[in-house]
Amino acid sequence: MVVHEDDSGIWLGQHGPMSPRGRSLPLGVALTLGSVLAPTSVDAFDAGGAPAIDQRYSIEATLDVGTGRLDAVEELELTNRSSTPMDHVNLSVIPRALGFLTMDEPITVDGEVVETEWTTSINLRLALDDLGRGETASIRLPFQLAIGRSPDAFTARTSMENGVLSFGQWFPIVSTDHEVYGLGDSQISFAADWIRLELETTTPLGRHAVACPGLIMAPASTGSSWVCETTDVRDFSFVVNPQFRLTERTVDGTEVPPTGRRKRSSACQRRSVTIRGTTWFWPRSDRVAGSAWSIRA
Repeated sequence: MVVHEDDSGIWLGQHGPMSPRGRSLPLGVALTLGSVLAPTSVDAFDAGGAPAIDQRYSIEATLDVGTGRLDAVEELELTNRSSTPMDHVNLSVIPRALGFLTMDEPITVDGEVVETEWTTSINLRLALDDLGRGETASIRLPFQLAIGRSPDAFTARTSMENGVLSFGQWFPIVSTDHEVYGLGDSQISFAADWIRLELETTTPLGRHAVACPGLIMAPASTGSSWVCETTDVRDFSFVVNPQFRLTERTVDGTEVPPTGRRKRSSACQRRSVTIRGTTWFWPRSDRVAGSAWSIRA
């Protein structure tokens, strides 16, 4: 029995129809062609199995909470750690498949406009000028998002619903060439040295309206600027809700932050307080002067 596989009718399908002839290509021939034709890119790994590339993200964004529009500029620094030059890099841009993305402005590498190509519904391929071992490229990617309600499988990523704006897998992320699946898996995307977000809102919001990991700066009470930075992660998520409220409580006169949790292991501990035999801890991610708590998305 011959089965014709075709998921092209599915909105987020991974590929179009595959012909019987294409499926019957001998494995040995396919592997040979792959080893000969595969270009050098971020897909290369070092001898220990780790991706041979360093990546650092800095994103400046302005958010209109009422409309769900985000205007952003991503500055991505890539350093090649492999022994062979890189002639391109693949970036996953999930919002394109959701219909939220606009990229009207040119993308540049070291100040020069470069060729780009969409190889799948979400994979953006950028040409590099044979980036050698130890060399660094600075990539500038302007983009806009107009987010709405996402399909069920994506509502926990990037979506706008009931006044809550969720951003996950929302910016171009270095990855392998693939379709809409697996972003965040170690074989698809790779941990960045750091990811930094400088967020402005078009209208003033309460201090607690923005929840993000690694909070560095936030308004004292009401304002429009937040800065967050985190390290060794594959993605950077944040949530905005003007109705967010955080409260503090005390136990036997000791203030416990709203992100306190019962201690599970010393490896997780950052700051802690012990009350009646229960140890509460929270990360040292909130460096805002005078703050006794930390927001985590």
